[in-house]
Parts: sequence; structure tokens; C-alpha cells
Amino acid sequence: MYHSIRIAVLAKDDKLTPVITLIVFFSASDWDGPLHLHDMLRKEAKALQEFIADYRINLVAPAQMDDDEFKKFETGLGNVLKYIKHSQNKQELTTIVNEDKAYRNLDEASARLINTITGSNLQIVAKEGKVDMCKAIEEMRRDSKEEGKREGRRELLSALVSKGLLCPEEASRWMYGNPTMLDGTQNANTK
Repeated sequence: MYHSIRIAVLAKDDKLTPVITLIVFFSASDWDGPLHLHDMLRKEAKALQEFIADYRINLVAPAQMDDDEFKKFETGLGNVLKYIKHSQNKQELTTIVNEDKAYRNLDEASARLINTITGSNLQIVAKEGKVDMCKAIEEMRRDSKEEGKREGRRELLSALVSKGLLCPEEASRWMYGNPTMLDGTQNANTK
């Protein structure tokens, strides 16, 4: 007994809906991968290359785009990609975020995507679904500055204690306002 298998057959006047593959490279680095299917073939397959259709990769790589190209996007993706492109240069990023009003009113999803992709560790505070990236960056800088001050203070006090110029308990009071040791443990004399 034979089962008939129905294969989709196109009629003469049928039309296809095109499918476009688009690769978005979420990185501030240049794309260094192949841009054509033929570039991905093994050496053994090169002899068959003329029989294999070559597909070009439609690539969106922020690092290789001009800033004007980001305006072509009708969603927050353009702002995300522009931020990614400049994320490795603090001065450029600061200028862009401060000058482009879109970053003062960025949708929350775009802000979170930026934060995740760039590892910015921004504190995202959304008001009515919008985020002021200028404010988020200022808060990140302020937090980093405070953390730097604390680290510098800890290193100075540790050096003074190791040179015998300051007792550990006094250094702890300077650092924490309590007798916790610089390494975070409780001083046995104060329990």
C-alpha cells in the first residue's frame, strides 16, 4: 500500500513572500566574521561553489555605522545601537547622551537593553515607562566616585595600620564609624 505524500506545489501565478535575514551585532567592536555564505564554505566545498547560491548577510553592526544611519530606525533600537557604538569612549558617549534629547526620554525597554548589552550597571528609574539616561549616567558616575573614595580611604588606612602609624581599631572607626576591622570582621576586644 502506497501513501500519497502531498508536496506544496506552486502554481504558475503564485507569488512568494520574501524573507530577509537580518543579523544585529550588539557590540561596540567591528564585525570580523564572514559576510557571504561562500566565505563560510570549507575548502572541499569550494569546487561546488558555482552550484551553491551565495547569500549575503544583512548585517547591522553599530561600530561600522555612521551616526546619521541610526536615525533610520523608527523605534528605540536606533538609540540603543548608537549608545552601543560609543559605549567604549566615555567622552563621545557623554556628548551624545547630553546632546541628543531622545536619551532624556528613552523607553524603559531600550534603557534596560543598553544596560544589559554594555554592562553599564546603570540604575534604571523609569517614570511613566521613560528613562532619563543623562540622569542614570550621572548617578552611575556619582556611585563610582563614592566607591573610589571608599577604596582609596580603605587603602590609605590599611597602609597606615601596616606601618604601625595607626591602630586597627582607630582605622576602623575612621573607615566605618564602628570597631569593625578593615577586613570586615568584628574586633574581638569590642564584642
